Amino acid sequence: MILHHLKRASLLAPLAWGALEAQSPAPARPFVTGQLGIFVLSTQAYPGSSERWVVPLPAIDLRIAQRIYVGSGAAGVSGGAGVYLVERGALAWSADLTLVPNRPEERADALAGMGDRGWGAYAGTTIALRAGALQASVSAAKGVEGRMGSFATAGLALRLPAPRWWFAQLGGLTVFGDDENLRWDFGVTPAQAVRMSSRPVPSRAGPVEAYAPGAGLREWRGSLTVGRALGTRLAVSAIGTLLRFEGDAARSPLTLDRTSWEAGVGATWRF
Repeated sequence: MILHHLKRASLLAPLAWGALEAQSPAPARPFVTGQLGIFVLSTQAYPGSSERWVVPLPAIDLRIAQRIYVGSGAAGVSGGAGVYLVERGALAWSADLTLVPNRPEERADALAGMGDRGWGAYAGTTIALRAGALQASVSAAKGVEGRMGSFATAGLALRLPAPRWWFAQLGGLTVFGDDENLRWDFGVTPAQAVRMSSRPVPSRAGPVEAYAPGAGLREWRGSLTVGRALGTRLAVSAIGTLLRFEGDAARSPLTLDRTSWEAGVGATWRF
C-alpha cells in the first residue's frame, strides 16, 4: 500500500481517472477494481527535517466489492485501508485504518540520540462530501497505542477544467493533533535531550532541551496535481505540494525546516 511518506500525494492515483469518468460510459463493476502504479517522491526525511529523501513508492488504490478500499489512509494522510459505511450520492462515510512508518534515528542527522521509533497505526473515520468538482472531507483518528494520541484533518479538493484526457486538481489540507500526537512526532523527552546533546551534529546549533508540545494545529498543505491518461488504462501524473508547520510543531527542536515542499511523478494502471 502507499506508504506514509507519499502522504497527500496518495490521492494522486485515483485522480487520474476521476476527471475522465464522465467522458466514457460506466461499465459493470467487477468484484475488485482500482489502480496500481509507482511514484518517485522527493520529501522531507521526517516531518520538519532539513534533509530530503528521494524514494520510489508503490501506489495502490483498490476497491473490493465496492465497500472495502486499500490505498490512502484517513483523508489521504497516509497509507491504509477501510470500509465504506455509507456511500450514497455525494456523501461517503468510511471507517479507516491508517499506517505510520518507523522512524529510525539514522534517517537524518538531527535524529541522532532520539532512538528508533517503530511502525504504528491509527483507527478512525472519514466523511467526504462532493458538490460538482469540489470535494470537502473531515477525519478523526486515534492511535492504537496511547502514546500516539489522536489527530484530525480537514481538506478541500477542486478538480480543474482540463482538455480531454488531461486532469488537474488543487487540494488543501490542515492537520490538528492532541498533546500526545504532537509529542509523538515533535516531542523530545528529557532522556532523549541528554543523548542528543551528547551527540552533536552539524544540523543542531547547540545542546537540545526537552520539549513537550501541546495540542493544536500541526500543519497545512496545498498541492497541485496534473496528469494525462495514455489510453483507457494507463495514466502519468505529477504533484507538487507546499507545506508549513504551525504552532508547537514549528517550535520543536526537531523542526529544522518549517516551510518545505514535496514533489512526485509516476504512473498508474487501471484494471
